Amino acid sequence: MADALDAKKISAFVDNASPADTDYFLNATGDVMKKTKVSQLISWLKEKLEINALNTKMNDYVTTKNFTQKVTLKSGIATVNISAALDGYTLLGIVQCSFASSYLTTTGYTVSGNNLSLTIRDVSAPTTSTASENCYVTALYVKK
Repeated sequence: MADALDAKKISAFVDNASPADTDYFLNATGDVMKKTKVSQLISWLKEKLEINALNTKMNDYVTTKNFTQKVTLKSGIATVNISAALDGYTLLGIVQCSFASSYLTTTGYTVSGNNLSLTIRDVSAPTTSTASENCYVTALYVKK
């Protein structure tokens, strides 16, 4: 016996604003009706659009590396130089710089090849501080 469908206008169906991966929709190949799960469609689209391959290529494309450098301020300011070479990667900049003291802050940094240079200031005593602390830096890299 052939499957029978009652005629119903599309506008009569309730909208599915948030389809689940387990929801089905109908599709046809030739004159044969089939059901397909949303999750199957998503997997198929990812493969056809090469999203899976792109995600694989992006692994390790961007990375970070942490550095700890002792800083001693003179007259409330210091410059920290870090050799930040990482084989196979190009240094882009920093994503984080922190200190044990909340009074220290970076006022700028430069990147020159594989070297980072940070300017540090003590905001509590901007012209007289001689504080000595660790500077914790996270550098950002992109694969060459």
